[in-house]
Amino acid sequence: MPRQQYYFYPFGNIFDLTIQDTKDKYSRKNNCTIIKAIHQLQHIEDSSTLLIDGHCGESHDLIASHFEDDVPNKQVIKAGVLALTKLNNNLPKNHIKIRLLGCYGGIKAAPEIARLLGTICGYQSIVVGGYSKSVFVDPKSRHIINLPDRDPIENSTNSGYVLWYNSQGTSVAKPNVQSDPNEYNPHF
Repeated sequence: MPRQQYYFYPFGNIFDLTIQDTKDKYSRKNNCTIIKAIHQLQHIEDSSTLLIDGHCGESHDLIASHFEDDVPNKQVIKAGVLALTKLNNNLPKNHIKIRLLGCYGGIKAAPEIARLLGTICGYQSIVVGGYSKSVFVDPKSRHIINLPDRDPIENSTNSGYVLWYNSQGTSVAKPNVQSDPNEYNPHF
């Protein structure tokens, strides 16, 4: 049985079509629950994967509601602010795995979230991952990786295109989280 996933989008109902496509994709998965309110994070299993959606950048640790800069209602949050204000004290302290879904989330945002949750907030087991490349959503398959000078390819487990960071913000291998079949929380 696939590991339980939870999809979280920190900007409520302000999003672009890319975010809508991603949310639609994950809402159709049998093993994924859409988080509609921040307090629901308290009830997710330690061994599940928390998926955080939003546009990231290669040169900064910002997460945004829209890819374009000239959108009037665009919302932006620093990765550290997301960790300290939305995840801290809402996510169970023993939670292990978070994956950012946005382009380049593994370059600046993932290590910052992992480091702050681990060193300041006490999430000692946390591992945060994110893509090292530009990606786009394919509704029928995994995320597609855009590669320079090559055709885009479908991401695969252990492809190396998702970078992972531990609670110190140090690069690590993808976590192999063992799920407890009795851990599922039907609270949703």
